[in-house]
Amino acid sequence: MKLETGRTHQIRVHLSQLLHRPILCDPLYGNPKEHLNRLGGEFKSLIKDYEFPFLHAKILGLVHPITKEKLFFEVDPPPLFQQVIKLARGEE
Repeated sequence: MKLETGRTHQIRVHLSQLLHRPILCDPLYGNPKEHLNRLGGEFKSLIKDYEFPFLHAKILGLVHPITKEKLFFEVDPPPLFQQVIKLARGEE
């Protein structure tokens, strides 16, 4: 999904309201307790008390407002995110 406007919570709203797929553990647009109950014990023990939505921007790009330099950033998801993805794919 490519976001253009930068509106606050844009991706969270779209995933939750338009696609009916809220971001895992998103307390504003989802229901973290329901998510974990539906996913089961392995996810509960892995995620535990993680208090933030599982949302990560792997790639970000922008044009610097002053220098007009094109900036590009790419970062792998945090280790916990990677573990959750592996578990969801059945790789663990």
